[in-house]
Amino acid sequence: MSDKREEWEEVEQKVKQDMEELFVGGKMTDLVVRKKDMMVVPRSLLPMLDTIRQLKVRKDDIFILSYPKCGTTLTMELAWLISHEADVQTAKNSRGSRCAFLEAPAILGLTDWKDYYTNLDSIPSPRVFNSHLRLDMLPTDLMSAKVVFVGRGVKDCAVSYYHHNRLLKCHNYNGSFATFSSFFKSNHLPFGSYWKMLGSFWPLRNHPHVQMLWYEDMVMDMAGTINTLSTFLGYSLTEEQMEMVEQFVEFDKYKENCQLGNKTQWNQGEGHFVRKGKVGDWRNYMQGDMADEWDVWARGELAKLSIKEEKVLKIFI
Repeated sequence: MSDKREEWEEVEQKVKQDMEELFVGGKMTDLVVRKKDMMVVPRSLLPMLDTIRQLKVRKDDIFILSYPKCGTTLTMELAWLISHEADVQTAKNSRGSRCAFLEAPAILGLTDWKDYYTNLDSIPSPRVFNSHLRLDMLPTDLMSAKVVFVGRGVKDCAVSYYHHNRLLKCHNYNGSFATFSSFFKSNHLPFGSYWKMLGSFWPLRNHPHVQMLWYEDMVMDMAGTINTLSTFLGYSLTEEQMEMVEQFVEFDKYKENCQLGNKTQWNQGEGHFVRKGKVGDWRNYMQGDMADEWDVWARGELAKLSIKEEKVLKIFI
């Protein structure tokens, strides 16, 4: 069971001290680690794990799963619009009222977390969830629903996660990218190892209830992504509805339409939750030896996962 307390250990003292210094005032410094797969979560999540595992899954539920900053929000928006007849007017409302983040109570420090999970039962179908948890931490009946796993090149993921941690007050990171990237590669950040997350879902890529998407493909061919996702989820959109969805998620419009969370919880001067929507921004942060080191790291980790598809390898290297 994923929620056995003995599986979780204290973060190393030096790491804990560094986190407290660099995430001053954030809510994500009291972390625990599960060393068998280098999963890192807030200590406050542990009592919630059993409730998450016991969540009653409906066959028309949609779960968007990913490591943070791999295109989760965009994919959730697409899934909701596709499954709700391209209702762009409702989609302009707060995403939180339409989609549920499974570990939100721990991330946001909610004290009434039991009510949060109880209220999920009252959401009308089809429901859309997202999570960054590992497979064994998710609802036991997960595979009876539709599961979309979203991946992204690790270098762009790290850059986006860096800005995410600077933007949100619940993280409040105030250090350099170089230091952040060291935390990322060492699996010390919330949600731990990027590669273990990818590895937990890669073997399921051909399961009939699983669809793997790559952020890079979404940016390159949004119309094709919408068509792929519609077919997988079992919804038929008219040509007009397809165009409405695609227009809604055009970057500049989506940046305006994405009403994610409470902007009072953003640090001023640190940008927007929807930041650039581009592929390759890592080049502005990793040059020379650093880029080469990340490529060597990626090649080694991909080999460990037996990922050999040329199309996927090109995303990383």
